[in-house]
Amino acid sequence: MKKAFRLITVAMVFVAVLSILSVSSMAAQTSGITNGGVYKIKNVSSGKYINVHYGIDKNGTNVYQCTADGSVEQTFRVVYDSTNDAYRLYAMSAVNGTYRVLDIVKSGSSVVSGCNIQIFAHTDNTAQLFNITSTGSGYKITPKSNSSVAITANSGDGTSAGTSSTSSGNVYVSTYTGATNQQWVFELASDNHEDYYASSNWAYPISTSWTITSGYGYRYLDGELNYHSGIDFAANAGTDIYSVCTGIVEDAGFESNIYTGRGQFVVVVSSSDKVYGTNTYLRITYMHMIQDSSPLAITDMVSKGTTFIGDVGTTGASTGNHLHLGVISNGNTSGSRDATLNPFFFYPDIASDFTIN
Repeated sequence: MKKAFRLITVAMVFVAVLSILSVSSMAAQTSGITNGGVYKIKNVSSGKYINVHYGIDKNGTNVYQCTADGSVEQTFRVVYDSTNDAYRLYAMSAVNGTYRVLDIVKSGSSVVSGCNIQIFAHTDNTAQLFNITSTGSGYKITPKSNSSVAITANSGDGTSAGTSSTSSGNVYVSTYTGATNQQWVFELASDNHEDYYASSNWAYPISTSWTITSGYGYRYLDGELNYHSGIDFAANAGTDIYSVCTGIVEDAGFESNIYTGRGQFVVVVSSSDKVYGTNTYLRITYMHMIQDSSPLAITDMVSKGTTFIGDVGTTGASTGNHLHLGVISNGNTSGSRDATLNPFFFYPDIASDFTIN
């Protein structure tokens, strides 16, 4: 009886050990990293941040380190994939952190030392899944497909064309040695302001068929880099446009300049939606409508989803029939980068489907 009891006890201990080993080998998130959190990723050696070149939302855009500037191109949504037990790092400059990710430019079909880091659509697990491991003074970021290399930064600020392992400021993967330029600090950069804006539940400006043809942020147009301060809804000429929110018309008119003009435009101040964390009301701009198609004038009231704004057209600085929808955060109607918000914040469902390369 005692022998049988001992055998049962040993068996129970063995099962318990197997259970512990099984649990320890299961997928687990990295302590200190919030799944889905938006972070600035700072290099321990330089104090500079991983940066998408000008925040351009395009496959193959180079990633390098750069001095902190508070811009969206220096923020990334860190998302844990439990199936693969690894992370993807989504660029916030790419459709509000829903589309393009940090991507390793493979050598042939392999991830090896010296490979460059860029952004690309999330299509390649070999090049886009990472393990994030604490080093005590920061974190090392290693490709899931090759844990012997880690994301590394050269000294200085990088450039769009500096894509080699010797380029100033470039971010790439190299054999992990524990050097401080291979260690990174994750600084939480978001307190759910995207959720705050999404809760506004804005109406779509066009209720019939439309396509998003251009997103928010820096883009190349006719070979030149420029800043696009809104998103473009392409639709047939004459398609009705309706108010996205309730508010009052602050400005309306026509600007004919084909290089800088808003064409037929309306600016509405929301009566309820404010800039996150402030008492400043949002201003919504509707641009490039057919001339004289808008019946609105300054001080007119508009209601969400029901007030007619104007007809889709191609007036002013426009090359095709579309509505340019912009969101101005501080009353500056210039559309400058620091004065605007990404309209995708208000339409997360559109953002997830926007896949222009």
